Amino acid sequence: MNRFTVAAAALLAACGVLLGGCSSPTTGTAIGPDCEKYPYSVGCPTPKSTYTPSTSTTQPTLPALDVAAARQVKTEDFTLTLNVLSKKCFGSAGCLLTYAIDPVYAGSTPLTSQEYTVTYQVTGGKDGPQINSFTGVGEQIRYDKEESIQTSSSKATLKVEVTNVLNQS
Repeated sequence: MNRFTVAAAALLAACGVLLGGCSSPTTGTAIGPDCEKYPYSVGCPTPKSTYTPSTSTTQPTLPALDVAAARQVKTEDFTLTLNVLSKKCFGSAGCLLTYAIDPVYAGSTPLTSQEYTVTYQVTGGKDGPQINSFTGVGEQIRYDKEESIQTSSSKATLKVEVTNVLNQS
């Protein structure tokens, strides 16, 4: 056997391995990659994919979560109790009442470091509603310990209600 024949046989064997294999001229045994064992080898047919992409054009949507709105304190989140501390009456001139408010946060959202100002009004006074406010950071609330209002008679009844909440952060 000459060198050309050996070189040609080696070239054909190499091409057979790279291009999918062929049978050996002397033994009839297949030469080339084992496509069942190594399906991604050169010369093997492309394996069939089991992945089927979705043909749906709608994407699932999640509800939007507005974190800033979730932390907003509202007027209904506070309850105020008015306690009359003293009452001095002056006949037909009416009475001077000293009172204190007791604010309580009753909201469902934790306040943590939320800053807010709550405005409230007291009605039942001689000169109309009296408006005041208190501030808070988280659960720490600062408010006047005592306030005064003049009434037209000793039978006047004071009422308090939250009118506005200003969220500052």
